[in-house]
Amino acid sequence: MKSFKMNIDNLKKAARIDKKIVYRKLKNKLTNNLLDKLYRMRDGKVSTYSYDYISYFRIDYSKSLDIIDLLEIEIINNDFESFSKQCLQHNHRVLSDSLVSINSETKYSTLQKKFNPKLIPFSTQCFNKISDGYKLIDWQKDYNSNYNWEFKWFKDIKYGNNSGNDIKVPWEIGRLQHLPMLAMEYISTDSTLLLEEIKNQIFDFMASNPPNFGVQWMTSMDIGIRLVNLLFTFFTINRKEQLFDRNELELIDSYLFDHYLHIKENIEFSEGMRGNHYLSNICSLIIYISFTDDNEGKRLLLVKYKRLLEEELDFQFNDDGTNFEGSTRYHIFTNQMIMTVDIILKKYGLGQVSTVKMNSIVSFTSALLEYEFPPQIGDNDSGFFWKLLDSEKYTYDSIKKLVIKHYEAEISDNYINFGYIQKIYDKFDLIFKCGKLGQKGKGGHDHNDNLSYQLYIEKQPFIVDIGSFCYTSDFDQRNTFRSTRSHNALWIEGIEQNEFSNSKNDDMFWLDTDISKPNLKIIEKDKLSGSIEYIGKIYNRSINVNSEVIAITDNYNSSLQKEINIYLFPDINVEFVENNVYKLWNEKNKIYFETDATKISIDKYEFSPQYGIKQQSNKIVLLSSNNIITHKFRVTLES
Repeated sequence: MKSFKMNIDNLKKAARIDKKIVYRKLKNKLTNNLLDKLYRMRDGKVSTYSYDYISYFRIDYSKSLDIIDLLEIEIINNDFESFSKQCLQHNHRVLSDSLVSINSETKYSTLQKKFNPKLIPFSTQCFNKISDGYKLIDWQKDYNSNYNWEFKWFKDIKYGNNSGNDIKVPWEIGRLQHLPMLAMEYISTDSTLLLEEIKNQIFDFMASNPPNFGVQWMTSMDIGIRLVNLLFTFFTINRKEQLFDRNELELIDSYLFDHYLHIKENIEFSEGMRGNHYLSNICSLIIYISFTDDNEGKRLLLVKYKRLLEEELDFQFNDDGTNFEGSTRYHIFTNQMIMTVDIILKKYGLGQVSTVKMNSIVSFTSALLEYEFPPQIGDNDSGFFWKLLDSEKYTYDSIKKLVIKHYEAEISDNYINFGYIQKIYDKFDLIFKCGKLGQKGKGGHDHNDNLSYQLYIEKQPFIVDIGSFCYTSDFDQRNTFRSTRSHNALWIEGIEQNEFSNSKNDDMFWLDTDISKPNLKIIEKDKLSGSIEYIGKIYNRSINVNSEVIAITDNYNSSLQKEINIYLFPDINVEFVENNVYKLWNEKNKIYFETDATKISIDKYEFSPQYGIKQQSNKIVLLSSNNIITHKFRVTLES
């Protein structure tokens, strides 16, 4: 029965794709399945380290690169020092708010027994570069659940499927985004401990993760992010001294080439359905090629991948500069990677990304980063191309500075292609969502959030989207966080704006139906109005705004019980004032809430500010069977 349902789900998805594309996808899948069998056999018998059998690109280490200046990094020294101390002890926050040890309990000799014999010479060379007393890292582990994936050929590894174990945890640490931070701290302090740790971790990774084996070679996006962060690490250290001898550089150059080769051969392109993974692949390849020795082959490769990047900017970004995936945080992530490419190309005289397109893209980024906590719309997996001290705040601050330094961003109130409408009145910033599904109708990173809103007071969050929390590790939680009920809009029990399934990993990145038909009706100075189809009827929400009052009216003609949830940011306190009137306040601001709903209650909910993190907070729950329900926010009780 389950298999039958999965087949029906697959047919539904296929029906939303152009038939010619479906045919080509099926044909490619059959071809790839055959090739996978051949490559699996090959990789089980030969060395997959390119050092052992082919020539590889050389990195031009004579290039100068000041990553602190390049990325506009400004970090408090104490934070750098604290982060570095934890890294030296192998303690990290990995998609969690708790520090965990990432040390391995497996000896290298035991790990090596899982390798085919041809991998051992290169791996042993790398292992012998590691200092005595260094503790190996477990690169195959979800440290938050203590689950280890088996060491297998990369396409044979199973993950997610509602297991409670999150593959994104080892992927996150395997991006090695902490190494450039350690390199910067070394430049500042001359600490030989930091220098030794960087070297040990690099050779630990190289020895423990032969190409095409283990979780660290499963996704080309993560492989590319690791490639870029390794390059940033090497060039930061090289500002001061040459850490590696000639033999070590040969090992490293070949391993970086393995990254390039793997991405190129496993490019995450899918006709009609590609997204940020493919964009990241292209950006990583361009950055890698930019740092290799200059020759005609390099120049031809740059021409090729720069052309692919320009094509992808047209495909993946809307006319108003917003990313097509329907997620504000994915927009910032993709902007970060493209901006990094553009800055590096210009620095080394290798061209640039379209100025018109970049200015359009950074416009939406600038609008989002006006807020200390950027609005969450759609998925948020806390992904960054590079990350400063595992801190979203430091990373966002750096992105903001880069935008100001390099681009001309004109912020708009309305990003209609995305469905992001913003109204600003004195203290109030109201953000309204009313837009079509992203990814050209697939909705892979969308939530059921049409007609939902968020409210900021003096740029501080008061009413929020509750976030994402997880993807494939827990199907129920994944669907809860993207459900209609989990957003600031009207909900009727058991009914979603668009339906979703929960049979397999792929279901977590689809909305099965596209039936809500969002319609943005009015965008005026003091008024917004939008509607969707909901259970065969029109649900209309109108919002009237001025400097004193925000009045939100929901109109849905049905005798069914209606529920409206209003989710408060965790630092917002709720205090009863009088009948159906509450004071909402934090240390800096206060507003008053009132409603004509039949019943009002204050309940607890779990807010997810970042992937893998949940915090307790309050929500206001309105219940009514009336066709028209109104709630308001006032600056004062008298307004």
